[in-house]
Amino acid sequence: MDYSSITIVHNASNIVNYLLTKCIEMGRSNGTPKSVLIATRVTPRINDLVKQMAHREGLYVSEWVRKLIIDELAERNMLGKTLYTPTREIEIEE
Repeated sequence: MDYSSITIVHNASNIVNYLLTKCIEMGRSNGTPKSVLIATRVTPRINDLVKQMAHREGLYVSEWVRKLIIDELAERNMLGKTLYTPTREIEIEE
């Protein structure tokens, strides 16, 4: 009996399980789950700039936009709890 294909399938299965676990861990948050989608349209130029800025900060576009929103709300003292952005923790007075 040839066991080489079983080993390959077993190893591939381990790799897939590992990657799925990492993806799930990356998306975990200690706060309220994100369930609301905010959508907007921008020009191709704005889209390119947003992608560049997100890449420079090592963030996905959605994380970068989320961070901008949270930072702006925090600056206006509109939030009443601690929020975690992808790059830093923000303390907000209640």
